[in-house]
Amino acid sequence: MKMRPRCPSCDLLFDREPGYFLGAMMISYALSVICYVLIYQLLKAATDQSFHWLLIEMVLLYLPLVPFVFRYSRILWIYFDQTLDPGR
Repeated sequence: MKMRPRCPSCDLLFDREPGYFLGAMMISYALSVICYVLIYQLLKAATDQSFHWLLIEMVLLYLPLVPFVFRYSRILWIYFDQTLDPGR
C-alpha cells in the first residue's frame, strides 16, 4: 500500500527529505525485537522444541505483523518529529 503524500485532515507533508524516516527504521527495529522476544517467550513456554524450530515458528508468526510495524513505526516517528518541531 502506497503512503499518501499529505495528511487528509491537517495537510502535513509526509514525504520529507531523503533519510527522514531513518528514525522510523530504528523504531521499527525496536518494535520488531520486542515482538520477537514476546513470540519466543510464548512459544518456549507453550512448547518444548529445539531453537531451530522455534526460530522458524517465530519468523512465520511475525510475518503478518510486518505491515503493522512498518506503518506504526512511521506514525510514531512523525508524532515524535512534530512534537519536537511542530512548525514543519
